[in-house]
Amino acid sequence: MTFRGSLVVFAGLWVLSGCAGTQSAPVDASTEVRERAEQRWQHLLAGRLDEAYAYLSPGSRERVTVAYYKGGLKPGMWRGAKVTGAECAADVCKVQVDLTYEYMRPGVRYESERSLDETWVKDGGQWWYLLPR
Repeated sequence: MTFRGSLVVFAGLWVLSGCAGTQSAPVDASTEVRERAEQRWQHLLAGRLDEAYAYLSPGSRERVTVAYYKGGLKPGMWRGAKVTGAECAADVCKVQVDLTYEYMRPGVRYESERSLDETWVKDGGQWWYLLPR
């Protein structure tokens, strides 16, 4: 092979390797479900309960109406939420959330923190929050 032929082959391989490097890697389940959980909590923090309801699993939405869901929540008490982890096995993930919230007792306002474990399930290719029974 001549020098010119070697240069053409090298250039072709270099271009192909560059194209392969620009392909996006598949998103793993824990990353995907963490993003969905963050989005849901952003809706809850902003008081957009209809949008948060849309993250409920199809089964949860069958047994709980949007009106009932909204009636059981206290928007405005949450001050912050941070998804800190997710452990997944097959089509189920346990998501850890650190929640900061505020509540009132007669004459006194309290702020507190707690960790929550949420269950998320994959259904129809999408991750959904499984409402506790």
